[in-house]
Amino acid sequence: MKILNLEDYIHLFGERDTHRSLSSFCCHEDDDVQAYIRERAFDDELAHRARTKLFIDERHQKIAGFFTILFKNNIRFSKSINEEIIDQITGDRESHYFRAILLAQLAKNDFYEKCPKEIFCGNDIIDAAKISAKNIFDSCGLNHFCLEYKSRKEWLRKFYMRHGFSDVQTKENGLTLSYLRITNE
Repeated sequence: MKILNLEDYIHLFGERDTHRSLSSFCCHEDDDVQAYIRERAFDDELAHRARTKLFIDERHQKIAGFFTILFKNNIRFSKSINEEIIDQITGDRESHYFRAILLAQLAKNDFYEKCPKEIFCGNDIIDAAKISAKNIFDSCGLNHFCLEYKSRKEWLRKFYMRHGFSDVQTKENGLTLSYLRITNE
């Protein structure tokens, strides 16, 4: 697998072919993720609202997976959250918000669902996302790496927990905010 920034992919293959590749991405497990890569990733990339990394299967000329990260300035704590958790994250029990790198999207193409894990799996995608977050930390010191996921998906919660994320809160919209502190280790 080759990892390419979406912006580089656009420059290499042009807008029309990029739209064609993005629109062929299938992730029936999560319609929101599928809609994002097909309909919004291109514009978000060019407007510098987010950065998407594509996992390119050069043999089949397909996007095997992707992740999107962005900066989130105002992640709000719910009123019911424990002050100790707020203190652990921000260092200030009185804080209501914090800034973070947000893993906004992450998915593997359905075409690769039966692909042997040694060749390509979700671990490859999240590991690359964590490396990107670490690079941001090394550049500017922002060490909060967060994601939101649909709480009803227990397998997804376990996947994120295996990769070091801890649930912080479940929001009114049913999404669970999960957190990982980036360190030099």
